[in-house]
Amino acid sequence: MEELVIDTENAIRKLKPAVQNIYRYLATKKIKDIQESSMHIIKKHKRQQYTINTLNEILKRSNSTIVKADKSKAIVIINTKK
Repeated sequence: MEELVIDTENAIRKLKPAVQNIYRYLATKKIKDIQESSMHIIKKHKRQQYTINTLNEILKRSNSTIVKADKSKAIVIINTKK
């Protein structure tokens, strides 16, 4: 992210002084949007990882496993002890 900011500032400095502030403002808005969207993705990933870990713990405690059903997108939970 720091490289993006530095490269953007270097590119803006090559523009005419009269339009530099306009492009700085636009670049700042875009960079803030990128940061906010990346934070949203990180939070979503953490929630999904927590859910997966919780399901794995439940499956281990109940001696079960998840398998894909034949010829469909369904999944089946089966007991591993027989």
